[in-house]
Amino acid sequence: MGRPVVKAVNRATSAVGKLRGRPYDPANLLFENSDCCWRLTAVLPTLSWGQPKPERVIQQLDTDGDKLVSYEEFQLPRHRGGDRFEAADADGDGNISRAEMEAKLASQIEEMTARAIERFEATDLDGDGFVTPEEIKRSAFDAMDANDDGYISADELSAAHRKKQEQYRHRPQG
Repeated sequence: MGRPVVKAVNRATSAVGKLRGRPYDPANLLFENSDCCWRLTAVLPTLSWGQPKPERVIQQLDTDGDKLVSYEEFQLPRHRGGDRFEAADADGDGNISRAEMEAKLASQIEEMTARAIERFEATDLDGDGFVTPEEIKRSAFDAMDANDDGYISADELSAAHRKKQEQYRHRPQG
């Protein structure tokens, strides 16, 4: 059951490498932890998660049907999870001062640091204050091997993909 997934990942990685002008190299299969969900960086970043195609955006904004977006038709995107401008405008005056921008950035840095520390501690399996490549691999594998059978099935890989998409949709926008 685990073998077909490995073969599919190898084929996909090989194809991605060829598209990028690099030969397939299993050593380039790196796992990366992002918001508590590991991903296979050689394959999954090539997927377009949550990114609308430009043609679709034009179609949504183009009110006069000329397949172009004029200044009058143009709208700033509203990000998932709320409007960033309103979140940064702490005093509600309709503008963002430098002090508000700096405060918002400081808050985001604190949140990112806390998440990074949490991920580091979760990955440092032996608690020695260092994260080794083996610990990264084990954490990534264990996160995807939902039934703890020692294999990652296509269903488990799909579930990890869906979890990542959900996290992307619900990530804090600051």
